Amino acid sequence: MNACDACGHSNPNDAVFCGKCGSPIESIDGGSLFRPGDVVGAGRYRIEMLLGEGGMGFVYKATDLTLERVVALKFLHPELTAHPTARRRMAQEARVLARIEHPNVIQVRNVFEEGELLAMDLEFLPGGDLLGRLRQGALPESDAINVTIKILAGLDALHKAGLVHRDIKPENILLTANGAPKITDLGVARDPNAREKTQLGATLGTPEYMSPEQIQGEVVDHRSDLYAVGILLFQLCTGKLPFSAKSDFDWQAAHVQQAPAMGSLRQRVSP
Repeated sequence: MNACDACGHSNPNDAVFCGKCGSPIESIDGGSLFRPGDVVGAGRYRIEMLLGEGGMGFVYKATDLTLERVVALKFLHPELTAHPTARRRMAQEARVLARIEHPNVIQVRNVFEEGELLAMDLEFLPGGDLLGRLRQGALPESDAINVTIKILAGLDALHKAGLVHRDIKPENILLTANGAPKITDLGVARDPNAREKTQLGATLGTPEYMSPEQIQGEVVDHRSDLYAVGILLFQLCTGKLPFSAKSDFDWQAAHVQQAPAMGSLRQRVSP
């Protein structure tokens, strides 16, 4: 467990924000790409601390030395951009994201390469993520609806730009200081005509929130994101997921074969 410097709350080792107070926390993961004080991006950014590591890459708190502001730098895992074609495609899509300006999508301010790594300069959000909020329990129905509407508005901007997120989940919804949601972790956002398999054969996404077509490696479109939002809305209203499983394989089978546990939802929300 990783203790929050601000409040002392114990968090999972890979947590980016404290589940109790929402403060950014430094990961204790020993596999960091950079150390505090390192300068990257042709001298523009100074690394301050490692915020966390996920399936797509490393996220650091950094200082933009040119504009003198705090930013979040996300470096995609080298294996995701190792193939020249994949690297070129992801760089192009990151630049598309950089042109999206929407209050419910995290702002991508710059895209650059650091050696063999592809990196994005993102706005730094201090409010934690939606997973931290869910650890406090289900949201009131009106709050759940309000948050979901804003998430859908952000997704609409991505979809109109020709991108499908493919990994909507609470950890990928960051919160501003006043609690407004912003979609983040755009490293897997891709053209909907792309196949779901990487060069390593790994399916991109999170099993608890993946649509059946995504699980089965089929071509996906915006409807897979809407499916994930449906799972998320169920969770916001009940504090639980609509399926029960113990392994990634079981989760995948549940989305394809099981019916959701609607009883717990009916007990919590209005008709």
